[in-house]
Amino acid sequence: MLDKFLIFLEAAERTKARFILKTALRYGGVKVASFVFVRYPFIRRTTARTIWFQKLVAEKAGRASAAQLAINYLSNRPRSQLYLPLLNGEGSIYVDHHLININFDRLIYGTRNRGDAFQALCFSLIQLGEVELALKATNWFKRNADNRVISKVERGLRAIVPRPLSYGSFESKNVPIQDSLLFNECNHRLVIIDGDVPPTAIYNIARGAKKLTLIKYGDLYGKFDIDAIRALISDEIEINVEHARSRAGRFERRYHDLHLETYDCAKSVISTFIENSSRLNRVINLDQETEQSLVLQISDNLFYKALRLNAIFTAVEDKSFDSVVVSFGSSFELYRALYSRAEMINDRRIVCGCWSSNVSIRSKFEGRIANIHHLAVKERLHWHTYQNWEEPSIPDTNLLLPVSRYLSDVSTGISYRSSRKGKAEKRLAFVVSANSAYLRGAVEVALQLQKAYSVDIIWTHGSRSKLSNEIEKQSTSLLSIAKDENEPWGHLATPPDVIDHNVLKAPAEIGNDFKRYFLGVIKSKIEDMYADADIDHVVKTALDCELSNTLSFDVLRNLVRRCAADKLLRAEQYDALILCPPREPRNALFTGSARQMKIPSISLETHCLNAAYCRYGSISSDFAIVSTEYFRREYEENFGICADRAFAVGSPRLHRPKNYASNEARKRARGKINAELSFGDAPTVLLPTQPLPRKIQKELFKTLVKTIREVGQDIKLIVKIHPEENESDASIYREIIQSEGASGICKLVDYDIKDLIAYSNVVAAYYSVTALEAAILDRSVLIIGRQSLDYPMPYDKILGVPFCSSEAQLKIALMKSIDIWHHDQPNTIEFRNKNTQLYNGRFYDNLIDTIENSVIGNASLRPASDLPKTPFVSAEFTEFFV
Repeated sequence: MLDKFLIFLEAAERTKARFILKTALRYGGVKVASFVFVRYPFIRRTTARTIWFQKLVAEKAGRASAAQLAINYLSNRPRSQLYLPLLNGEGSIYVDHHLININFDRLIYGTRNRGDAFQALCFSLIQLGEVELALKATNWFKRNADNRVISKVERGLRAIVPRPLSYGSFESKNVPIQDSLLFNECNHRLVIIDGDVPPTAIYNIARGAKKLTLIKYGDLYGKFDIDAIRALISDEIEINVEHARSRAGRFERRYHDLHLETYDCAKSVISTFIENSSRLNRVINLDQETEQSLVLQISDNLFYKALRLNAIFTAVEDKSFDSVVVSFGSSFELYRALYSRAEMINDRRIVCGCWSSNVSIRSKFEGRIANIHHLAVKERLHWHTYQNWEEPSIPDTNLLLPVSRYLSDVSTGISYRSSRKGKAEKRLAFVVSANSAYLRGAVEVALQLQKAYSVDIIWTHGSRSKLSNEIEKQSTSLLSIAKDENEPWGHLATPPDVIDHNVLKAPAEIGNDFKRYFLGVIKSKIEDMYADADIDHVVKTALDCELSNTLSFDVLRNLVRRCAADKLLRAEQYDALILCPPREPRNALFTGSARQMKIPSISLETHCLNAAYCRYGSISSDFAIVSTEYFRREYEENFGICADRAFAVGSPRLHRPKNYASNEARKRARGKINAELSFGDAPTVLLPTQPLPRKIQKELFKTLVKTIREVGQDIKLIVKIHPEENESDASIYREIIQSEGASGICKLVDYDIKDLIAYSNVVAAYYSVTALEAAILDRSVLIIGRQSLDYPMPYDKILGVPFCSSEAQLKIALMKSIDIWHHDQPNTIEFRNKNTQLYNGRFYDNLIDTIENSVIGNASLRPASDLPKTPFVSAEFTEFFV
């Protein structure tokens, strides 16, 4: 109640403040509004509000007035976090040279000799290209400030002076700041970024380069604000964006090799731990399923760390980059990676610094690089956390006593909730996590199952508010569609109980005891791994990072969760347990607990993934719910569960509304979207893109655009960019559209995919599940590819639709699809006849029947001998897109 009241007060204050400022700006002009904002005591000046107000002034009175507001505000209220956004600009607001020059003294005195504010001012001036003013300000500061503050400021400013990796820190070298603030000219510059670096800093780093490639450490998708960067950088400089999967995609050999090596490392570490921890068997069953749950958790940690590091190593080793600039951030991982190889330390192409927008991170840079350089020079970088151990050579098993007591308390003493709602005789546990690709579907299923059962959601990971918001959203949606016979499964359900399994966390002292024991147990195994020349350097570096960070705590957390799961299922005695998604380690551990308590478990996979995705998990539950017969066969062959335990009942994600009418759906979608597209009633092709190697991506898209333009018949193309693609991909699509003279018939859009399918007449796809969604919604489907190009999901075979590997084939298939559209006959009728469960709008009825009759009514649990031998799919790896 108090939280809601505080939220209300905050909203009221925000509304009042914005009203005052808008009124002052409207009737008093910029001067009055600026005075009110700077001086008025009852207005909170948060960073977000200050930036909002500057944008408002720019909109109402022009950029010059917004720039003057920045000067006035910073001269009176010097806040370090606001110099960059106000002086360097959000969007297109930049303070020009003349205005800074005439207000220079005001800005200097406004810092009030505060080191953080002064450093932020100088950093902003340098990013604006005002190097001389920044040096002038530094000299003034040296004459007027305390020596200790001066030293701190100089450290922060020296962070943006590029230096070779071999140079280490400037701290003891007394290098003048002005010696080297600019970068050398080059043909192709690689910029590696850790953390947040402002566009103006990237602009400075780009100077002298003809081509620029950006990569953010840890980023899996390449999300940069390219528009803000492009607004500063000349159009003559080509900008590319890479990410962690750019050089090791899901279906490439390198990806699979990293998967196997990290899995082997995880298996060795966990096996060693379990072999030496028999004392824990008194409080937790360290059986095959517990071991596999731990291996899955640790291999995930290692793999994604290795994938991120691999992107850095392979990019730096690429000699097509004649200049490499590294901006370090708050994470030590990038430091450890680049300083782990002598050839990188001595590579003269590489210079480093810290251009973070965070003043504190820049201030700490000199000390951090001095430390890592010292370790690298002494060849103690890898495993240096073990160098000063005073642990006995044989691990002290007494350290396990407090850990065992804690696990025992967890498994017998935690109260999950104060009351239980007996809404129905039969009860289900629904295990859910905050995986954004699954949460919506999982919550929808949980609500719909309330028709027949009392459902408890067990929340295993993520913010509890995220789950609460999704439950509220889905409940509201169900309330509206319950009255609409055209929508599927309309039913207003009482929200389920939620058991927060994510709150479990061992006290720090227990975690430290366990860490000492765990690292002691595995020490000799790890040393053997580091001595093994056959283990990839990237994997060793990932292992080093994980051991220095959270690996032991993740193992303990997994054990705690397993004990708590045992306790919960023993107390509640559910009739069945459902996991969605089943692949996540935090969810997968529940199958072992359920089997121990004689509760049947069900894996519910809402996505369509086959064993081509080599890191997908095997199925250790007793039963599985899949969408089609194809996946029943796939699960038996590669996922470790026999076909008679997998039920093809449909999917909550792939559904066809009851009483669905294809043409009516198209009319509704066009009424919603046509205002932007202006395509009218023209026949339209939808292309949902997928991540592909650049060469194939360009070739296939160009073929489609060219064919549509040549076919004529007023055919239009709408392109929905995949969430894992970035602005670099969008730029390629725009360039091809423009070069083919197709701007009038092709558009990139960002509407909901279901609306776009309904809008279209034909869906062209590569290997996207949208092909299956389109078939279910009575749209003709075409698969575009190369003759020698196999896709991980062969939707041409699954749906029985054309595979178009040439312009001629595509033209014929496209014209035929448009022709049969006029007769309201999609090319997927045969698939519909074989998969009626996807078309009859009865997914939840089918699901409830299956749970009732095949699971609860006839629950034969899988014996240990029938469980998968590995936590990952077992198919032989196939490399795609080669």
